Amino acid sequence: MQILLVHNPFEFTKPKTWLAWIIRIVTNSEWNHCAVCIEIDGEQWVSDFQAHYKLRPYDEWLNEDKRRVFKTVYVESKVPLLQQKNEVIAGSGRYLGYDWLKLINHLTKRKFGFVIFKENENRFICSEWVLFLQTGEKVNWAVPNDFV
Repeated sequence: MQILLVHNPFEFTKPKTWLAWIIRIVTNSEWNHCAVCIEIDGEQWVSDFQAHYKLRPYDEWLNEDKRRVFKTVYVESKVPLLQQKNEVIAGSGRYLGYDWLKLINHLTKRKFGFVIFKENENRFICSEWVLFLQTGEKVNWAVPNDFV
């Protein structure tokens, strides 16, 4: 299974990079995002959660942001490739998008020992989606460093 780990360098004038910086702080990770690269009908596709679920050709993903730094890692998967493909293809109709509240919950749980928001099982943070595709099981918390 091919995983893309992403680091968006901080730029004062780019608000999106502020969010990436905050995610790295909350997750205590060098990487602020991760995605799965999977072959569908002979073409490479990238599946991930940003503001919402996304599935697009690898070249399109690569050209979305020229400033980002990424690393490709390969891991064993317990989930058969056909099942991974089915999840990836069906994802946009099944899942709601990125779970921002989970990041806040993680921070408050780590700092104060409690969570604030009820979590939605149809939302993921990006690393949970990758781990779901790798293990076939939904997890409550994972960070990009878990794949390094």
